[in-house]
Amino acid sequence: MIPASISHGGSGYVPHAGGAVFNTAIALGRLGIQTGMLAGLSNDLFGEQLISALRKARSIRRM
Repeated sequence: MIPASISHGGSGYVPHAGGAVFNTAIALGRLGIQTGMLAGLSNDLFGEQLISALRKARSIRRM
């Protein structure tokens, strides 16, 4: 969660996919290196955001 200004004034937090191990898995996937990551992911909006980022980077094949 990154602090950000929101459209109607004030501030809030915007979710961004990331973290040390997560970023490494993304980078390796983008380089075409077969990689795996063992982690617990929720099945809510935030978990779906992480899964989507991993798929886009070709860091996961199936779930």
